[in-house]
Parts: sequence; C-alpha cells; structure tokens
Amino acid sequence: MKAIFNRRMFSEKLITSDRLNQLGGIVHQFPKPGEYTGLNYNGKQECGSFVLTVSDNHKNSQVDIDLYSVNQQIGKFALAVGGYAVFYASQSSRGFSTVVYREAMKAKTEDKVFDSTSLKKGDLFYCHLLLPGKYTATNKIYKHEINILVSPLKIKSTYRELEPLTINVHSGGFKPQSAKIMAAQGLVFKVDTDSTISITRND
Repeated sequence: MKAIFNRRMFSEKLITSDRLNQLGGIVHQFPKPGEYTGLNYNGKQECGSFVLTVSDNHKNSQVDIDLYSVNQQIGKFALAVGGYAVFYASQSSRGFSTVVYREAMKAKTEDKVFDSTSLKKGDLFYCHLLLPGKYTATNKIYKHEINILVSPLKIKSTYRELEPLTINVHSGGFKPQSAKIMAAQGLVFKVDTDSTISITRND
C-alpha cells in the first residue's frame, strides 16, 4: 500500500486536547466493568460511535480507538478492567472528540463517564511538535501557560530514541514551568485537575 504523506501536519499551528488531530491523543483509564458507548464528533457534528466492553474476561490492557476510522461505522472494542483506551484521529480537518456513556444511556448526564473535551484527574494528553520553534501550552480552564522551546532534531538521533517529556498539570499551573524538547519528541501532559490543553506555535 502506498504511504500517504500529509503535509498539513507540518503546517499545524494549533494542537488541542478537545479537538484531536494526527499530532495528539488522549489516554483514559476504565476502572469499572461494563458496556460503554462512545459518541464521536468531527467539530460540532456527531459523526460516528463505538461500543467498548470492559470485563475481567478480556486480557487487553490497552485498546487504540481511531475516532476517524469509526467515523462511518460502529466500532467494537474490548478491554480488561483497569485498562486504558487511547483516543486519537489518524486524519482530521476540524478535529475529533468523543463522549463516553455507561450502558448506552446517553440521555442521562450522570451516565457520562468521559468527555475528551474536558479532561479529568488521571487522564493523559500526548502530542508531537514537529517543527522547531517557540510554543505556548495553555490550560484553557485555568488560563495557566507554559513556554516550550523545540530544538531541531539532531542528525544522529531519531524520534524513537527520545524519551517523552512529562508535564504535570495542576490547579496551580504546570510543572515544570518551562520545557525544552527536540522536534518530534513526545510530550505528555499528566492531568491532575480539570483541563483542556491547547498548544500554539508562536511565529
């Protein structure tokens, strides 16, 4: 199969946790067994759904859910109790999000167990910044900011050799308060409070 090179990834100036594109994703744990239904959105338009079964009968500790690929059909996934779902979008223009409900009872707000547009304690948001430059990450709920300096990737290095840098997100701000990484190095935001993370490239 011929590989598709997406030039748009290199022109992205905004990466945000509430509208996932190819440069970022979210990790969420499901500690309780049950049947869950996810409703997916492309921008503000509902565009697809999936069913996630969490049970002690399943051995998968992680399941990857591509919100783009389940755009046109109902996806079905299985996960062990306490396992992690990784939400991402292999393609996107307006950005994808998902809301997960317990027992398919989407009409009752108390049955909502996860909303990718509003991260909670324990969630992870990861991304890759491909171009060197200066960036600002913001928790839009608390208006806290952190400056991120991205250096060119060294010739002798590959992105596979670079350990991701973890940034903790607290109600009082980001820790550390500034960060330096190399282009394409993984960046992980470990959420400890209500968060919506956006990253902007400063030209």
